[in-house]
Order: sequence, then C-alpha cells, then structure tokens
Amino acid sequence: MRGHLRPLALTILLLAPGTAASAASGAAVSVPPGGLVRWPGAGVTRCFREGHEVPAVAGECLFAVDLLRAPGPLTFSRVRNGKRESATVRVEPSPYPVEKITLPTDRYVNPPPADLARAAKERQEMARVFSRRTPPRFTLPLARPLAESPPGRNFGRKRVFNGEARQPHQGVDYPVPDGTDVLAADDGVVALSAQHFFPGRVVVIDHGGGLFSMYFHLSKSLVEAGAVVHRGERIAVSGATGRVNGAHLHFGIHWQEARVNPELLFRPPAELPAVGVAEHATP
Repeated sequence: MRGHLRPLALTILLLAPGTAASAASGAAVSVPPGGLVRWPGAGVTRCFREGHEVPAVAGECLFAVDLLRAPGPLTFSRVRNGKRESATVRVEPSPYPVEKITLPTDRYVNPPPADLARAAKERQEMARVFSRRTPPRFTLPLARPLAESPPGRNFGRKRVFNGEARQPHQGVDYPVPDGTDVLAADDGVVALSAQHFFPGRVVVIDHGGGLFSMYFHLSKSLVEAGAVVHRGERIAVSGATGRVNGAHLHFGIHWQEARVNPELLFRPPAELPAVGVAEHATP
C-alpha cells in the first residue's frame, strides 16, 4: 500500500499552542537536542522518523530528538487521509551549559579495568531493554516520579568530573533526601531492577510504544523485573548509589530510541510547541 501513497513536500511553520497555521510566515522549525516535535493533524494513521515508524499518540505524531543528535536536518513523514507527507526540521546546536562536579573518589572518573568491563556489560544489558517493543500503556502527560519536588534540573548539561569531560547529562536530577519515595511515572512493566556501576541501584519501566522511564541512584528497589506497576505506585527509595556527589533522584526518559528531556512529558501534548503545515504537491 505504501507504494500507492503520493508524497507531499511540506513547508513547516513553528506555532504557539492553539495558533492556526499560516503559509505566509515561512518560519523554519528548529528544535534542541533532547526536544520533542509535535505534528498534529486530523486523519493521521502512521508516523515515521527518518524512515522508522513510531506510534501515533492520541491521533497525532510526536517525534523525539536524541540529546546527542548532531545539528542539522531531521526528516519526518506521516500518512494522513491516505496520503504520505514529509517534512524536515532543523536540529539546533546544543544549548546546554557546562557543569563541573567534584567526586570524592576518582574511581568513577577513571575506573579500573574490572569496573570498565562491568560497565560495558551493563550498557549492553540496558540496550537490550531498550530494544523491547510492547503495546503502549502510557497516557500523556506522565506523572512526576516524586510526590513533591521542584522541577528537574541539569538535563543536557555537559559534565566535567574532577576536571575531565564526560557525556552530557541524559536525565533530570531531583535534589531530594536519601529515603524519599520514588513513584512510577505511568503504567508499565519493570524491564530492569539491578545494581549497576555508574547509575547505582536502577529501575527501568517499559511503558510500551518504545517509551521507557529510568530511576537511578536508588538506595532500594521495591520491584523486580517482570512486575506490572501502575502510575503513582511506590517502586523505590531514593539514595546516593553509583556515580554521585550526594543524595538525589536521577529520572530519565528513553523514547523512540532517543534520550529526551523528561520535563517535556509532564505537560499535555497540546501545550507543547506545535508544528503547522502548508501542503504543496511534489512536482
């Protein structure tokens, strides 16, 4: 069926939520690494990012942009009212600042060979978790992982540990005391409950549709792999395990194979910056 769909070239316009599209504006959409692009429109049945299908959410396309995505064009497409449409947005250079952190031990900056080997195996374990594909169980917006907390901070910041640069921070941090209850962001299945080298005690929940929530540096997990959990359920207790310089909760989102700013998923999709479309048939 895909071969019978006539592609359309699209001009993409960046709009404030609730604003009607205007073909005259011609403003190109740009999005930061770790951001989301919303592409609404009635009659949407399928969504694609660079050729890979991603599930539609509430009848529209939401596209995740990975935190480590290089600046430049990013191509989306969708099937709407039986027609294939395509669009290109621009990924901005990283806007995130540098954060310098002092750790009490150099072990987590320059680990010995045994710890490096362990961390490599744990990354492979995490990659297997993220390869799972189950039906969507989640509803946006997600719930926050703490009953009371300030907004998460530090997403995307370029980390420098004891003077040495490392990868950008791929989640948000909540500065809560050791022993604070940690709650599931939505319904799902526990895909991982383990002790890892860098994230410490970790829980990962598979919410289906390629959406995973991650809870790091826990002092205690209250769930095992395979357990079914529900939004707001107590799943763990915060702590200071792994590579940390104090007690806090690290909360991360992995969606559509992308590391996304979790704060964007705590508000209804309709409140996200919208993308309007002016259609033009391809010659």
